[in-house]
Amino acid sequence: MPRGLAAPWGTRDTLARRRAASCDLAARGFAPKVGDAMAVVVEFLFVILHYLIQAVVWLVVASVIANWLVAFDVINMRNRMANQVVRFLDAITRPVLRPLRRIIPPLGGIDISPAILIILLMAADQVLLPGAYAALVSHLT
Repeated sequence: MPRGLAAPWGTRDTLARRRAASCDLAARGFAPKVGDAMAVVVEFLFVILHYLIQAVVWLVVASVIANWLVAFDVINMRNRMANQVVRFLDAITRPVLRPLRRIIPPLGGIDISPAILIILLMAADQVLLPGAYAALVSHLT
């Protein structure tokens, strides 16, 4: 490495000192307890749930945009690739939107069920998941 430039991750000596310091933490009594390990697993599961909710939100947004583009004749549905993408997005989002479409009728020909679903998913992600996580972790420790 040229003089004056340091590796962002440190030198071998720095890495060895960091490893030794992390091993010393276990010797000083900072080793994870069984409850802490369960808390880590619960946190991992809640992170996965968060990303699944975010994926569903983005799939619903993509499906709405694709349906608008089809409705305004921007996308040619005779194109095989466009047809497959729109059908895939519809197949993924239809089961999630179906219960809301049964309850909420279209308003003047506009389907607002995707907007309601996004609001519900965001509320679940920002209110219910943190509350459930806090309750579970406090119960474990």
